[in-house]
Amino acid sequence: MVFPAQALNNQSFVSGTGSNTNDCATVATACAGFVQAMAVTNPGGEITVVNTGDYGPVAIGQSVNITNDGAGEASILVGLGGVGIFISAGVGDVASLRGLVLDGQIIGNIGIDVTHASAVHIQNCVIRNWEGGGGGYGIAFIPSSRSQLFISDTIVFNNGSIALTGGILIEPQAGASADVVLDRVHLGNNVDGLLIDGAASGPGSHVIVRDSMMSGNAANGIHALTIPGMSPAFALVERSTMVNNGQNGILADGPGATVLLKESTIARNGTGVSTVNSGPADLVRDQHQQQQSWSRRNRDQLPLSLLTWQPTRGRADGPLQSDVADQGRRGRRARKAAPLPPKLAVIG
Repeated sequence: MVFPAQALNNQSFVSGTGSNTNDCATVATACAGFVQAMAVTNPGGEITVVNTGDYGPVAIGQSVNITNDGAGEASILVGLGGVGIFISAGVGDVASLRGLVLDGQIIGNIGIDVTHASAVHIQNCVIRNWEGGGGGYGIAFIPSSRSQLFISDTIVFNNGSIALTGGILIEPQAGASADVVLDRVHLGNNVDGLLIDGAASGPGSHVIVRDSMMSGNAANGIHALTIPGMSPAFALVERSTMVNNGQNGILADGPGATVLLKESTIARNGTGVSTVNSGPADLVRDQHQQQQSWSRRNRDQLPLSLLTWQPTRGRADGPLQSDVADQGRRGRRARKAAPLPPKLAVIG
């Protein structure tokens, strides 16, 4: 006798009191883990968390929305060297993660590992304690083709254990591009807070950081890294704070590593902004902006070439006037007009 295949759900449910022998189709027949729920959910469908529980690691190979809207702590805990959520979806697939707590318990390797998807949305999540596997990342975004990552209202902390590991890694593979937006993201107590790595050839990474905090990281708040002939690592940082990082608030390393700052604060880091190996880091201001805020410790360590630039009113391509805040008794002193340095973008 041949039994018909079980129909897939448009919405599946998981519960801390559920069972993986259930069909996941209703709250009363909820599954116990994300793996079983994924197996019975249609592409583009929804997996809804019913209540508090540890729902286990999961691999995502299709469009799906995993959502916890205040039902309690929806955790993903892993063992030695494990990955919390692995995303390798198809062309055009979009994955959404909301309201999850991913805890590597110090021994896990990567909280969210993305290798292929059209877009991934991460909202209102906590990603912590990923230090195993010889390094550790809270989020590793390493797409093999053009891909987008959107993270908002999320805390990523206590990740990484060696150099070039930490909170969020952006590293598109050869021929791929990564377009990333971080809104209201806190990166704290990692090795690097945000690492943008242009290790392969191709279009590279373009990252927008808004209203975010990079603080207490052992190495750098933001680290843009490239090598000659490889892909660029570009970041625009707006209305954000880099504070109390052990090495640099911002490090631009390599000729294709470009960081633009707008209305942001850098204070009490080992060094405020560092540029090495021809890496440009430009502090950008338009006529509507406040003066960049620096602690004395940071300001005294800035290279003189890193100034806050003001375009002449009405002439976007005209001469630029730079100024440096002098907090001593003499007050502010203006510096003479200077030509626009290479790779400086004025945002108006």
